[in-house]
Amino acid sequence: MVRTLSALAGAFLTLVCLATPVFPQDRGITVEDVVGLEAFGRAAISPDGRWAIYEKRGRYDSATRFDLGQRASWTITDLWLVDLRRPNAAPERLLPGEGPGLLRGSWSPSGARVLISRFAGARLEVGIVTMANRSVRWTGLTPEMPQMGAVAEWRGDDEVVVMARRDGDLPWLLRYYNASQTRTAQAWARTASGREPSRTVVDTVNRLPTAEGAGSLQILVLVDARTGKGRPLFEGTAVDFALSPDGGRVAVIEGVAPRPLPTDEMSQSEIPWVQRLVLIDPDRAVRITPDAEFEVAPHLLRWSPQGDSVLVWGRASGKPWRDGDLRKVTGPRGCAGRSP
Repeated sequence: MVRTLSALAGAFLTLVCLATPVFPQDRGITVEDVVGLEAFGRAAISPDGRWAIYEKRGRYDSATRFDLGQRASWTITDLWLVDLRRPNAAPERLLPGEGPGLLRGSWSPSGARVLISRFAGARLEVGIVTMANRSVRWTGLTPEMPQMGAVAEWRGDDEVVVMARRDGDLPWLLRYYNASQTRTAQAWARTASGREPSRTVVDTVNRLPTAEGAGSLQILVLVDARTGKGRPLFEGTAVDFALSPDGGRVAVIEGVAPRPLPTDEMSQSEIPWVQRLVLIDPDRAVRITPDAEFEVAPHLLRWSPQGDSVLVWGRASGKPWRDGDLRKVTGPRGCAGRSP
């Protein structure tokens, strides 16, 4: 492993030296120098130790759009591959005919495949690369970018569960920087054509915040990595999910209703959804809600090593979060009980 890491580090240092411009000593760094820099992104070694994949960003001033904040660099990011069995070989582009706009995902358990994303134009799409022949299967799915929780989890080397956007639109985090300008332009266009007045309404009814444009829901899709075809397992507001170690069940935190504003205390930041735990059998498409009166908190979905129970933290409906407790959800019917 030390030799493997040394080879990878050597390859990275070589690339850094090649990619870093040399500035003359008789002048300072200019804005043009800064925006002309290339950079490295995330890297990961395959579980079998054979491959290393890393993200390499082109010149920042070559980005195709700049209305995405810090994610403008996604449009000029490519994936490069290092063969760790050949430490003296030069790195290669993972998919020479596909980039730029490629982003690294997770490896399958054995390293036979790796999940990637392609960001081109206004579309983000999940792909699966088979390392044996360096081929890619594009799924047609737009991956979600949850603020907490998982995006995808492998169910062996041939199947992967992906959290995707139901309508195929860009995730909220990608639309964050340009959404207000886009919506304002669309509203003015409607007014200019005489179709309707422009307005944005954010109101509360019975302590429940409401706004126009609720946004897209999520779907969990079980994707066959050999064909790229998917089978839906869940549709709704998916906050987080976790696949059991044996692949037999999927635990999902579902937002079942918007959360009313509290009346008895000040709240600086509140979870926007009333959340419930759902268990799904991927093979039989069976959906179980263990306890409809138990509200699950985010940030914790941990399966036991055997995959027969999942640990969550939450509270009884109507109770404050400080009265919450840990619960182990287990049993054939998903019965819930307090963890000792």
